[in-house]
Amino acid sequence: MKKIFCIIMNIVTSIVTLIGLTIIIAYIFGIVPTIVSTGSMAPKLPIGSLCVINTKYPFEKLKVNDIIVYRIQKNRVIHRVNNIVDGKVRTKGDNNDYVDRIVIDEEKYYGKYLFSINELGYFTTRLQSPLGKSLFVTFIITIYVLTYLANYAVKKEKTNGNNR
Repeated sequence: MKKIFCIIMNIVTSIVTLIGLTIIIAYIFGIVPTIVSTGSMAPKLPIGSLCVINTKYPFEKLKVNDIIVYRIQKNRVIHRVNNIVDGKVRTKGDNNDYVDRIVIDEEKYYGKYLFSINELGYFTTRLQSPLGKSLFVTFIITIYVLTYLANYAVKKEKTNGNNR
């Protein structure tokens, strides 16, 4: 039973480590998450969707119908490119009646939408709270400690078995 638990914990630890490394590598290459907080892009991007954005995608390569993220003060807005004139981009939310008044230039541009996972934004928002961060760190530490203890117990059992 200890061996099975040890194997399961090693698999879980490997998965958690792989996910962590993937997130770090993605950030290095400019791939970042953002959460949809309004219904302006519904039904394509409902409220609570976690969108993955390429912040290194060149502004000059944007085309009409691309979905982009731009900044207004501290807020990020995710809308579809409606038109491009003289290197300036106008956007519109899919669920909005009118084109946005703001004109997007390279300074306001944040990145291009890659894909989204509906509902996952709610979970990640909760993880960003102080309690969520504490619980997440506790969860990760618990996984690594349990894995260490399981491996130690199996190794000790083998050592005791060899001494008989």
